[in-house]
Formats: sequence, structure tokens, C-alpha cells
Amino acid sequence: RYEGEDRISALPDDLLVRILSLVPIKDAVPTMILSKRWRSIWTMVPALEYLEKPPCIWRFIDGYLQPHKADVLEILAVRIRGHCPVDADVGKWIVTAVDRRVRELGFMLSWSAEPTRLPTCLYTCNTIVSMGLSHRILVDVPSPACFL
Repeated sequence: RYEGEDRISALPDDLLVRILSLVPIKDAVPTMILSKRWRSIWTMVPALEYLEKPPCIWRFIDGYLQPHKADVLEILAVRIRGHCPVDADVGKWIVTAVDRRVRELGFMLSWSAEPTRLPTCLYTCNTIVSMGLSHRILVDVPSPACFL
């Protein structure tokens, strides 16, 4: 039986967030069960990359993108391959990312679902510095649009 002090939980939030940003988000999220103090630490990680193919990735993204609360979302990168249900709402994910002042946005949707139309708020987002889109994405730029 270990009776020692929990030193890692005593670290400042900024350092814990930095540590969690070094691991894949699918591994960072489960740290919320470690203690009350850890419940929301993962929500401050500034980069969300969903590049693997876990079952039901769209539910994972829906469940964990909404409570995310970093001041600036540095990266949102999503790769979905194979079968995807019709209820995967990529537009909602992008709107959420724009609301969180996303800087780098990447979507690779090589799935069996219909192509995704990008929400209009993306075309006037002034925080994006890098964007990569591929496969089943419809780019229909409205007027006016502003990419700086």
C-alpha cells in the first residue's frame, strides 16, 4: 500500500496542461478520473487531434469538443475514415472551433457519408492561420469572405 504524497496533482494547472498536450487526446481525456482536481485539466489542452480510428469517433468528438475550454484552440485536426453515420455533424465541430478562436484547422473526411458543407462562419474567421481540407468536403465560398 502506497502512503506517499500525490506530487503530480500539486503541480500548477499550466504545467499539467503542458504535460497532457504531449499525449494523444484519447489518452488525455481519461485522466479526468484520477481525482476531482483532474476532472477539467484536459479541457484546457490547446490542441485537439482526432487522427485515429476508434469506434464511434464522431461521438467521442461530440462529447469532448463541447466542454473544451482553452482560451484559444490552437489545433483542431480530425481524420475520419470508413463508415460514418449520417448524424456526424462536422459543421457543428467547425462552428465550435471558430467560437474558440481556432488557429489551425484540418479535416480529412474519407468516409462513406455524403460530402460535408462547411459552415459560413469559417469564411470570415480571422484567427485561422492554417487550414487543410481533403476528401468529402464541399467548399462553397460565399461573398463576402475574408481569409487573412
